[in-house]
Amino acid sequence: MKKYWSDAAIAACLSAWGTIVPLSIASANTAIPTGAIEQLSLDQQTALENGDIIITGTDGDYVARMVVDASVDDLWSVLTDYNNFTEFLPNIVSSTVVESTGNNYVVEQVSKQRVFLFDIESRLLTENIQTEKQRVDFRLIEGDLALFQGYWTIEPISSTVEGNRDRLLITQSVEVQPERGTPEAMFYDIFKSALEKTLTAIREEVDRRKSL
Repeated sequence: MKKYWSDAAIAACLSAWGTIVPLSIASANTAIPTGAIEQLSLDQQTALENGDIIITGTDGDYVARMVVDASVDDLWSVLTDYNNFTEFLPNIVSSTVVESTGNNYVVEQVSKQRVFLFDIESRLLTENIQTEKQRVDFRLIEGDLALFQGYWTIEPISSTVEGNRDRLLITQSVEVQPERGTPEAMFYDIFKSALEKTLTAIREEVDRRKSL
């Protein structure tokens, strides 16, 4: 049985980029001492240090964070590899840069996911403005959502963990709203779940490329 939802959330989760692990009790020996995340609680800092994904917010307004052990070059190359998203991001069946000018990229993405008995397919055309190896701002041009906008940032951090590894905090802030007629509770549940899975997929792809 196949159904097309004009408001399907799954493609939106791609630009958004796994299960959230409960926060553990923090200690001074594990927190990340950096201004980049000083707005977070000590428990949240500890969770990030332990490799957990943190997603805060509700009802279409989310902030997602995770720490990646990688160079800025490695993480940036994955985050902006628009034409190859189908190779490592879940549910993406098509992703193509249809126009680029300087640091501005227009990307068309199609996603598909089975929800209950339905195959849900959606299309998004987004504008992505890159600040080299620091930030990507994105917004919806057209597609199967009422609102979709936000940004990604990459920030170097320090760590109390022994060794001199590169450690990066990747943050995504996203606002999303479905089109009229969409069951909002289901929409936001699917979106948040897909966001978590996408963050996990980014980390796994970074690790895979480092090992090549």
